Amino acid sequence: MCSINDFLNGSLRIGQAISNFLVIAMIIPYMKNPNKSVKSGVWGFLLGGLIVFSLITITLGVFGEVTILEMFWPALVLGRMVQVPGEVLARIDAILIISWIFAVFTSLLSYFFFSVRGIAEMLNTEKHRVIKIIGFLAVFCIALIPQNIYEMYDYILKITTVGVLLIIPYPLLILMIAKLRKKKGDTI
Repeated sequence: MCSINDFLNGSLRIGQAISNFLVIAMIIPYMKNPNKSVKSGVWGFLLGGLIVFSLITITLGVFGEVTILEMFWPALVLGRMVQVPGEVLARIDAILIISWIFAVFTSLLSYFFFSVRGIAEMLNTEKHRVIKIIGFLAVFCIALIPQNIYEMYDYILKITTVGVLLIIPYPLLILMIAKLRKKKGDTI
């Protein structure tokens, strides 16, 4: 049985996955055709959400609730169990790992771009190279802190919680600033 506290903790984790929309919203003004990107972003979010929902449902159906709680990466274990007729693909889990690597690095690059642009605009400077180098060194030093994967996941959960708690009020803060400055954006 799930308590309300477990439910709220889970909603924070899901909030982190949805936070990619914040990055997309910050990158849209720099695109050639920002009007077309909103439709593509919504379709991408819906398709990605459908894939994740299907994967979670299938994994839960195969292993059950109790067994999943004991596994570290249940979807990867499920990928190892899949066998394609004719041995066209010997290991489906390799495809899952490759797609995960692409997803992680594109997300990290987007967050890094968002951070560099945000810091440059707050400092009212065009010296992006200096901010990138300092940011890279900071990320590299932070990456050296965890001693093993379990410690890394503890850090990820803590940072995710803080990040989501900062991201939730962000749109409201931007809206309040726009109202105070009596600014109105263009409709897309």
